Formats: sequence, C-alpha cells, structure tokens
Amino acid sequence: MRDCTTGNLCLVDTAPGLERLVHEKVCLIQICANDACFLVDPLRIDDLSPLKPFFADPSIKKVFHGADYDIRSLHRDFGITVANLYDCELACRFLGEKATGLDTAVAKRFGVTLDKRYQKKDWSVRPLPAPMLEYAAEDVRYLVRLSAMLEKELEEKGRDSWVKEECDALSTVRCAPKTGAPMFMNFKGAGRLGRRSLAALEELLQARNDLARSMDRPPFK
Repeated sequence: MRDCTTGNLCLVDTAPGLERLVHEKVCLIQICANDACFLVDPLRIDDLSPLKPFFADPSIKKVFHGADYDIRSLHRDFGITVANLYDCELACRFLGEKATGLDTAVAKRFGVTLDKRYQKKDWSVRPLPAPMLEYAAEDVRYLVRLSAMLEKELEEKGRDSWVKEECDALSTVRCAPKTGAPMFMNFKGAGRLGRRSLAALEELLQARNDLARSMDRPPFK
C-alpha cells in the first residue's frame, strides 16, 4: 500500500459476485493511485487489515462512483471504514443530471464510450480472464479527471459544500442487520397454511437454505 499512501488522491471501486452466490460479497477491489492501478483479490487474500489505515486516512481523498454499495460492502466484509470520500455519482446528481452513471458522465465530458460488457459478469470466478482484469482497471482510470471536472462545475454553481456534506454522511452508511423473521413469511401461499404446516414448511426452508449455504448458491438454484 506504500504507493497508495504517497499521494493525496485515490480511485476506488469494488466488484461483487452475481446471484449464484448465496452470500453477497466483494470479489475484487480496484485502487488507482499515482498513475498505477492495483487489483486486490479478497478471495485469495485472507487478511485485508493492511488496507484499513489507508481507507481511514483523512489526508487521502478516495474517489468512488456510486459509493453506497462499496461503502456498505467494504465495512460488512472487511470492517473497513472510509474517510474523506468523494462520490462522482453524487456530484452528478447535485449538478442536476438525469443520467448519472459512470459511462454517461465519461461520455459527456470526454467523448469516450466505456466498455461495459463485463459489468454484469460473475466476478467470483477464478482465475479471472485477462479481459476482465483489464476492464476492472480501466473502469476507474477516468475518475481522476472526472472528479476534478465535477468539483469545478459544482464550485461554479456554489454546490460543492452540499456534496461534501452528503459524502461525509455517505461514508457512514452500513448494511442493515438481518432480522430473525421466519423464512415462510416470504413464501408465496404460506398464509393459507395452518400452524403445523407452517412449522413443517419452515423446517424445509431452513434445510434448503443450509444446503445452499454449504454450496455457496442461492436457495432458488
């Protein structure tokens, strides 16, 4: 992480697995700093605690695009908190833009069409093909110039302080704790069953869920 901590600006993104996984989890972390891009594989690295001081350092700005999922997931999976966050997607919203995706923002300001073919791919597969690794690195490279342009546009409109306030609040979002509600509550038609049938249904659903968990697959698969 030495290369990341020597600058004052860092670009961050995360890639999740797809619905085939019963446990939602971060499958790749992309970090760009000082013109270098690092791909961190949390599926191969057991201990990511060395990343914590970097993310918590208020002297280093971490630039995301659509940070809500990333912030929640980094804390849920690794106990990572993020200080000095800047969300380009949030900035686009405060500029009044209707379409706020990274591809739209980049196309509008740089005339470049981002390759999004791997956006919905399963990032839990290993080894990741070279084109997916290249896509992961390319996905964050425009954030440096984009964030600078957005900040300038916001300053001209007098809205930069609004975005900072919202980004500070966004850095504290967390995943909601799971409730202990019976699984049959989400099962279609359960309301027509009696108490004994509901108990039997709950046992079946729990068994199916346990099997899916052991296979790291969603129950409906």
